[in-house]
Amino acid sequence: MKPLPLAPQQLFVLLIIPIIAWLYWSTLGVLAGRWVQWHNGLSHGLLVIGVFLWLLWQRPCDELPKRHFALRAVLLGLASLLWFLLQSVQINALAELALLLVVMGAYNAWLGFRQSWLTELGV
Repeated sequence: MKPLPLAPQQLFVLLIIPIIAWLYWSTLGVLAGRWVQWHNGLSHGLLVIGVFLWLLWQRPCDELPKRHFALRAVLLGLASLLWFLLQSVQINALAELALLLVVMGAYNAWLGFRQSWLTELGV
């Protein structure tokens, strides 16, 4: 099999993050609007996103996982369902937390449990 031109984490940043941003724009738009209010002291969110993307880009792994994709996909689906339900009943604070679960679920689905935890722990 031909090696990937980019590491899986780098592909995650280039492919999956924009898809998540598009699908969950209603919640991300609220967060982004809050982050650009410099006078309220909430602008650190932009820095956090930048550091998150930079860390993903800098810590490449060797290959995509080969096992347990169905379980990882189900967990991602459950996180997405939770976000949808919270968004539907307009509980925005919890929908924002559920969005964090969606990003973590997508990261785990893409890289696998073991590799994503090793990367998150900095190992």
